[in-house]
Amino acid sequence: MNWFYLIDSNKQKTLQYYDSYEQAYLTQFAMAHKIEQSEIYEIVPTKIPRLKAKDLSLLLLELTKGLEAGLKLHQVLSHLQQDSSHKKIRLTSLALGAALLQGTPFNHAFKAIVHQQLHLYCDLFVENITPEQLRHNLTHMHQQVTELNGWQVSLIKSVIYPAFIIQMAMLMWLVNGQMQTEVSTFSWQPTMYYIGVSLLELAGIYVLRSHLSIQLIETFSKSFRLHKLFSLLTASTRVGNPLQTSFTILPFHFSNQVIRRDLLVVYYKLRLGNHYMDSFPASWFPKESRLALDASIHTGDINRALTKASYLHEKQWQQQLNIAEKIAPIVALFVAGVFVSQTLIEIYRPLLELP
Repeated sequence: MNWFYLIDSNKQKTLQYYDSYEQAYLTQFAMAHKIEQSEIYEIVPTKIPRLKAKDLSLLLLELTKGLEAGLKLHQVLSHLQQDSSHKKIRLTSLALGAALLQGTPFNHAFKAIVHQQLHLYCDLFVENITPEQLRHNLTHMHQQVTELNGWQVSLIKSVIYPAFIIQMAMLMWLVNGQMQTEVSTFSWQPTMYYIGVSLLELAGIYVLRSHLSIQLIETFSKSFRLHKLFSLLTASTRVGNPLQTSFTILPFHFSNQVIRRDLLVVYYKLRLGNHYMDSFPASWFPKESRLALDASIHTGDINRALTKASYLHEKQWQQQLNIAEKIAPIVALFVAGVFVSQTLIEIYRPLLELP
């Protein structure tokens, strides 16, 4: 969507959206001609920030709180436009409210304020929903987006301390080297080492903050892929999506080709009329989750099996994350030790009369 501010002669702004600049002017000209109005609004293009996982989680929390309190959606959005302390939330609430007033379906308007990387979550939870389902579906979407953001935060926290250790060791090495070097023989090599390592650290943190980090984890961790799959599948079935509908969307949530292929195979098996017991790969359901899946034939409750499988895979993924959090400081200490040892050698070189 393309957003525009309509500014009248009193400098009052109204946010609207149109497919193009030309359509905005044509629509306003037609409206002015219809009501015999000589003035046409000034039309100024503007950009509405697309919400990423962290900000979207905050907006979903505010929306669900307001709906749970008994307010209508437009009342919640009006409150957020005026009282929210978060600038992005105010702007996106204003844009969402303006789109709904123009008669735009909620799912289309909502996707217009959400970052493209999160559109698939919208397809699972806000596609063709009724007002009665809105709060329920937004609650499940909030849980999934919050979990996604939590994974990224955990990864970032695991590298902050190791990066700090390396920075301190490099600074000691750099300062000591410059103190022992005459100004006339200044060497840029240590400084370039410091800049190079610092840029690598910043690049690593940037990758962890971006959606690329999730794609990298999916590539190397099977338990993470399956936990994400069952978490999304459980939430999708709880909001009323049939299994076939979920499996038409889920493959696009993953960058890993193996899991995408498996999901498509399951989808086509279900579409051909196979029972879900014969469609799911056996490796997806370890231990107790396999028993729960077998029991679902008699009880009809597949959600219990999905929830159990999600929990078991999350447990395995958490163990892998804990190992990574323990290894990261060890690697950082090793790198820092190289710089510290080099610093000590430079300090004690004159005493040891090393060549």
